[in-house]
Amino acid sequence: MSDKPSYEMLEQQIKKLERSIQRAHRAELINITLFYIASDLTNCDSLADLYASIYKRVSVLMDISNFFIAIYHKDQKAIQYVFRRDEQSDLSPEWIYNFPEKPSLTGDVIMNKTPLLLDEDQLVDFGLKGRVMGRLPKNWLGIPLMVKNEVIGVMAVKSYTNSVQYNEEHVE
Repeated sequence: MSDKPSYEMLEQQIKKLERSIQRAHRAELINITLFYIASDLTNCDSLADLYASIYKRVSVLMDISNFFIAIYHKDQKAIQYVFRRDEQSDLSPEWIYNFPEKPSLTGDVIMNKTPLLLDEDQLVDFGLKGRVMGRLPKNWLGIPLMVKNEVIGVMAVKSYTNSVQYNEEHVE
């Protein structure tokens, strides 16, 4: 009897190694991106430049054709959309005042302090409830921007064409 691994076992091990290498490569890309964003914090001349730089840096990691950064003004109970890139010329407002009284996806991310990943069916449901501003996307992901366990804003991406553009891997 031979102790040699079968072809199938070798094939499984190779696939496992490939996935491990892909994860390591993605982790390296994320670390490089975070390093550049941290560097940009001190090198950008204005907040507008910083937002544009964040957009550029994150676009290396994933498709962010439809992207925004919103800042949470806790004292005013307001959300300000400070940076947007949208293929569909999003008609969302620049500000949402008293946002707890005007439910929105961005507000949900702020209130819950957790990422929010929605598929097409969930978005249709939220749209019918008036919680989606602008054109209804097929996939939406919002991530809270946190400093010392406090939400200071939200970064979000959406897809109008692909209902599975963003997934749990993008949340991480």
